[in-house]
Amino acid sequence: MPGHYPFIDIAVLDAIRQGFARGDALVVLTRDLQSALWATGPGAKLFGFARIEDIAGNSPEFPVSTRPPIMALTQN
Repeated sequence: MPGHYPFIDIAVLDAIRQGFARGDALVVLTRDLQSALWATGPGAKLFGFARIEDIAGNSPEFPVSTRPPIMALTQN
C-alpha cells in the first residue's frame, strides 16, 4: 500500500502538526509496521536512512520485541 504522500497532506493532521513544527523525528507506518508511508528527515535518520525518499516504502526494521507494544497502541 505504500505510495506517494505529499508532506503537506500529512503535516497538517492534528496528530502530526506540532511535532512537525518542532522538527521532531516522525514516521508514519502502515498498520502492520512493515512499511514507512511518510517521514520527516529526523525520522528517517532515526531508522538509519539518509533521506526521507529512502525510507518511504521501506521497512524501518524494528526489533521483534518492539512490534507488539507498538501495535497494541493502535488497537482502538
